[in-house]
Amino acid sequence: MSRQGIHIRDNDLEVLRPVLQAWIDGTQRYVNLFQGDDLPYWYNERANVGMLSAAAWQAGMVALEEFQSLKYAVPSLDATSTPDNSPALNPHRKGRCDLYLANATEEFYIEAKVTYPRLNNTTTCFQLGLERVADDGRNVADDGYHLAALFCAPCAPGEATNLQDEIDHHLECAQALPMDAHAWIAPSLAHHALSHNGYRYPVVSLFLQVLQKPARPNWALTMA
Repeated sequence: MSRQGIHIRDNDLEVLRPVLQAWIDGTQRYVNLFQGDDLPYWYNERANVGMLSAAAWQAGMVALEEFQSLKYAVPSLDATSTPDNSPALNPHRKGRCDLYLANATEEFYIEAKVTYPRLNNTTTCFQLGLERVADDGRNVADDGYHLAALFCAPCAPGEATNLQDEIDHHLECAQALPMDAHAWIAPSLAHHALSHNGYRYPVVSLFLQVLQKPARPNWALTMA
């Protein structure tokens, strides 16, 4: 039997609970379709972001992936661009945002990363992965919620035994992290699936961290 869970610490993210549940349900649906022989989360970042985007639409929100957006720029190295020969600061630069979610009252700009640590040693990868995605997420210039999303799909060698104990340890470590939201699923059919490199991926976690809250309380009202 599959195991799953959602834990939200920041009440502002409760609006995303249906999205997280739809992400869990979509993952289970995909795994069931292929009888555990193919898992959506053992692929790359784009595949994982696509699953979350689909979940948002399923939950009644709108979503847009990999779109052009403004980001805060770093000082230019062209010293001749200012009268005193100091580095020029162009406040914005063109970039891309991994995922945008919105409903009638809230909007979320999400930068995502995916990591595949060993199942018995996930804590360091959690921290390193979140540091990488947080750096990208803070650069988004648009108002709204800025979120870091980390998809974590830990793996174990194909010959590994006692996966249930290692999954429990992984979830204990995950719950101990100061994340604003955490959703996870351990599909029962995935416990025996082997990837192309001979590893098993029995569980996937999605962590969300709020990097910035909107300056305006309700974007829809300000647009009226």
